[in-house]
Amino acid sequence: MIGILPTKYLIAITAGIATAIFTGLAITGAFTGIASDDIKIFARFVLGIPTGLLAALYLAWRTIPLFQRVTFPYLGGVWTGVLRYGPPDRQELSDAVLTITHRLGGMTLALDTRESESTTLAVVATRDPTGMRYHVYYVFENRRKPEYIKPEYPVVYRGVAILTLRFAPGMQLNGEYFTDQPTRGVAEFALQKAAWF
Repeated sequence: MIGILPTKYLIAITAGIATAIFTGLAITGAFTGIASDDIKIFARFVLGIPTGLLAALYLAWRTIPLFQRVTFPYLGGVWTGVLRYGPPDRQELSDAVLTITHRLGGMTLALDTRESESTTLAVVATRDPTGMRYHVYYVFENRRKPEYIKPEYPVVYRGVAILTLRFAPGMQLNGEYFTDQPTRGVAEFALQKAAWF
């Protein structure tokens, strides 16, 4: 959902609803002047209704496929696949596991291969104007595992992956990646196990 349904607008709308409810309660004399009763009224209506609306929105996003397609599909879970790199005539393959944590306001990706692990520096998820294609731009820091550290290669390097989400067969993330080393390649992942949170 990141960037598709901006959370700052959700927060502003929620604050507006809470303010309107508070004003309505104050105007109608719903507050009794007894602190304990007023706190209960405030918690139930001013805090409870907007929080319930946000929870309903989150549940709708997580459970209704059409709502996901309108905003941005939920990608959380474990993805398995391969990284292909090297010259076309002698490409190498590396099995990879991509773990995505996806929340209403953000996403992190963690890539694990035999040789290295990556952590998220930045992620931007976009939907093209037609609403038919979804992209994930992933900026990462990669760290070689101790047994693969060599003096001629840096232990830590950075890169970016540009991934496109496809739906048939199953959910797939495919695209190219580039690093600040003389390496580039293709990443191909399929959703192995979806995660609720």
